[in-house]
Amino acid sequence: MLKVSSLEKTFNKGKKNAVTVLSDISFTLEDGEKLAVAGVSGVGKSTLARILTGLERPDGGSVELNGVSLWSGGKRPRYDRAHGRKIQMVFQSPYDSLDPMQKAGRAVEEALLFSGGAKDRKQAVKKRDELFELVRLPLSLAERRPSALSGGQAQRVAIARALALSPEVLIADEATSMLDVTSQAQIVRLLTELNRDRGLSLIFISHDADLLDIAADRILTLKDGVLLPSDRED
Repeated sequence: MLKVSSLEKTFNKGKKNAVTVLSDISFTLEDGEKLAVAGVSGVGKSTLARILTGLERPDGGSVELNGVSLWSGGKRPRYDRAHGRKIQMVFQSPYDSLDPMQKAGRAVEEALLFSGGAKDRKQAVKKRDELFELVRLPLSLAERRPSALSGGQAQRVAIARALALSPEVLIADEATSMLDVTSQAQIVRLLTELNRDRGLSLIFISHDADLLDIAADRILTLKDGVLLPSDRED
């Protein structure tokens, strides 16, 4: 279970132009749950995701995964990257998140080797192929660089790379907003199947209310730095 308690984040803290983007944010994500975080652009949705994955330091509050704190205390808290690896994120633009010079297959192989999911290159290639099949990518695309892939294909590579790290929680941060309508539906379907078949907990972050209504079990809305009560619980 992921537990977020009293999370705070202010940019330009202590200055006249300080902006509080997260104020007293608290919620839980149960194992196997599909949670949505909604709100217009600029309300702090991506900042929240970056704090959960260690890319942004909070000013206060705590984040726990399975009872283990991901951020240490103090004025400059440190992120527990070993435990935090269980939370992975799929970003809005797959072309920006993938190395443009690295072949798609190698990106997944490197993630497997880095995480210990494969003991050597031969095993990494075998598991890479399994992940490509899981996200419905032809194995022939493993030899292509991101620029030679469609947006939907590149996003599937990004998902496969995230899965290579064996996450318990996957955050999709506007992961479909740069795709065409058909690819959007395919990616949402893939993520919900991963949730159903593998028990992967999901956090969907989007401003698209229709998409979130279809994809999520529960919707939380960020507005003016605070989290509004759940719009729906199933």
